[in-house]
Amino acid sequence: MDEKAHKSDDRRAPCFDGLEIGAVSVKWVRGAGGGNATTEFVRHGGNPEKTVREIFDRHSDEKSDAIVVTGQTARTLLDLPYRSETECLEKALSFLDLKPDILISLGGETFSVYPLKGGMIKNIISTTKCAAGTGEFIVQQFERMGLSLEEGLEASSDGKIVQLATRCSVHCKSDATHKLNKGECAPSDIAKSLIHDLAKRVYKMVESAQWPVRSIVVSGGVALNGLFVEELREIFADSDVAVPEQGPYLEAFGASLFASELSEDAAIPSRDDPPRDDPPRDEWFAESKAELETLPPLREAEPLLDYRVRAADERKIVEDGAYILGVDAGSTTTKAVLLNADDGSVGASCYLRTLGNPVRATKNCLEKLIEQVGDKSIRVILAAATGSGREMVSVYLDNCRSFNEILAHARAAAEEAPDVDTVFEIGGQDSKFISFLKGVPIDYAMNEGCSAGTGSFIEES
Repeated sequence: MDEKAHKSDDRRAPCFDGLEIGAVSVKWVRGAGGGNATTEFVRHGGNPEKTVREIFDRHSDEKSDAIVVTGQTARTLLDLPYRSETECLEKALSFLDLKPDILISLGGETFSVYPLKGGMIKNIISTTKCAAGTGEFIVQQFERMGLSLEEGLEASSDGKIVQLATRCSVHCKSDATHKLNKGECAPSDIAKSLIHDLAKRVYKMVESAQWPVRSIVVSGGVALNGLFVEELREIFADSDVAVPEQGPYLEAFGASLFASELSEDAAIPSRDDPPRDDPPRDEWFAESKAELETLPPLREAEPLLDYRVRAADERKIVEDGAYILGVDAGSTTTKAVLLNADDGSVGASCYLRTLGNPVRATKNCLEKLIEQVGDKSIRVILAAATGSGREMVSVYLDNCRSFNEILAHARAAAEEAPDVDTVFEIGGQDSKFISFLKGVPIDYAMNEGCSAGTGSFIEES
C-alpha cells in the first residue's frame, strides 16, 4: 500500500447534517454527501429546542463537518445556515434524479402541493390553518379510540367507509364520537374513513393546481402511512405515484445535501486528530427567542372558586345497604357512582376513558366499583344513565332509566347548592350553560356540533 493510500484510510468519513423542525416533529439526517444516511424522526411535543438538543447529544460521537437547517421554527431557534423548505425539496429531488409534475408534502399540521417543471417548483398550494384531516389529526382521533397509530392503521384495513363531517376538524371529531357512542360504526370504520377522506382532500388540492399529474412524488411524515398511499394511488389511477426512501424526511435530506456543499473545500481531520467539542453547542441556539403575550397564572384566581360541591373525602360501603347506580357515558370519559339511598352519600365511584365504546367503558367502571365494594354485600335498587352514550348503556343495564345531560346536571346542582342560578359544564365534546330560577332550570344552551374549546380540545392541544 503506498503512502498516499495509507493517509486516505486514516481520514474519517465526512458528516453533513440536515435538520428540519416541523409543526409536530423534528427530522434529522446525517449523511456523507447524500450517501448512506443516519436519520431520526422525533415528535417534539411542543418543545423543539429540547428535542433538537437531545438529537445532537445522541449523535455526538462524531463531529458534524457542517449543518444546514430548514423549517420556520429552525430559522428562529437556531443560529445556523438556513435554507427554505422549497430549496431543500428541489435539492433532494435533483440528487435523486426525480422530476415529477407534482410533489405532495404531507406534514402533521400542513399539507402542500408543489407543481414542478424541469425539477423547479413553480407554485405552492397549501391547506388553511385548519388541521382537519391532517396527519396529526388522524393520530389524535386514533388515540381517542384507544388506538396507537400502528393499531389504527391495522384496524382500518378491516373497516368500511362512513360519512364524516371532515371539512372541519372539530365537527369531524364530534361526528366520529357520536357515531361510536351510538353504536353506528366501529373504530375500524372511523379509521378507514379518516384515511380515505385524507386522500380525497389531497386529490382536491392537486386538482385545484390545474397541472399535469403524470408523475407524483409523495413526501412528509404521512408518506409512512402505507394505506393512505394505496388510497392515493387508487384515486390517481393514471398517474405514477412514487414514495422515495427519503420521502418521510425529504426536506431534512435536502438540507444535508446543502451542508455537504458548504464543506467541500474543508479539510477533514484524521482519526488521529484530537477530538473536538461535540454538539449540542449552546452557540448554535439563537439568543433571542420570540416572545408571546402571557396571562396571569390560574392559581391567582383560586379565591373565585366555589368549593361547596365537593366529593366526600371518606367513602364507605354499608353492609346490606341499598344503593343507586348512576352512569354518565360521556363522549370522552365514562363515570359511575354508587349512591347510598338512605343518606345520599357516595360509597364508590369510577372515572375512565370511553374510547369510543360506552358499553365496554361502563363494564370496566362496574368492575372498578365491585373492587371498591369488596367482600361486602349490597343491594342495587335502581340504576340510571346519562351522557351521549346513554341509550346503549341503558339497554346494557337491563333497560334502566336514562336522562339527558341537562336534566342530570340541573338535578345534581340543585341538590348540592339549592341557591344555584347558573351552571357551566365543560365536557370532553361539548359545553353547556343552564339557567335556574329558584332552583328550577328554565333555560339552557350548548355548542352541539363544535368541540373547539372543550375538555378534549384542551387536552389534545
